[in-house]
Amino acid sequence: MNTKEKLNGNDMPLDERFSMPKQEMKSYDPLPAGVYQVELTDIEMKDGTDFQGNPAQNLSFTFVVIEDGENYGRKLWANASRKFVGGTKPSNLYKIITGILNKQFTKEECASSDEWLTFIFLNDLLGKQNLLAVSQKDKQTGGKKNVIDSILPAKSLLPAYAKAD
Repeated sequence: MNTKEKLNGNDMPLDERFSMPKQEMKSYDPLPAGVYQVELTDIEMKDGTDFQGNPAQNLSFTFVVIEDGENYGRKLWANASRKFVGGTKPSNLYKIITGILNKQFTKEECASSDEWLTFIFLNDLLGKQNLLAVSQKDKQTGGKKNVIDSILPAKSLLPAYAKAD
């Protein structure tokens, strides 16, 4: 016997036997303020907003701590709009890329960034090692979060990140 319930005049294919498994959100304490050697392991496009609050696709750079110790494998993120130049101060994307490459770009390179700043260029950054100067900042929802203050060149290379299975 099929006894489907109705909600707002529509059949409900699920009944009271349906339940969601209990899931716990993972939360991590922020890393202590300091300098960490990291590897850039991922860059992805994410939906977000621009500086005026308009919908925009932004870039999210994922760095993983690769120095031995209790923080090995911890992740830190840097987010940026796809704006490389313009405005009165350097964009986040400019700061991230100049930090990763330890390179200052000329005015000509900045003006032509739409020609060379491609997905191929960005993908070539993966695997680069740097030092991140990290601090903590209060979250609006309470607690603390990490903030990347600067991206510096690595003094020496460490073994590449080996994700635990």
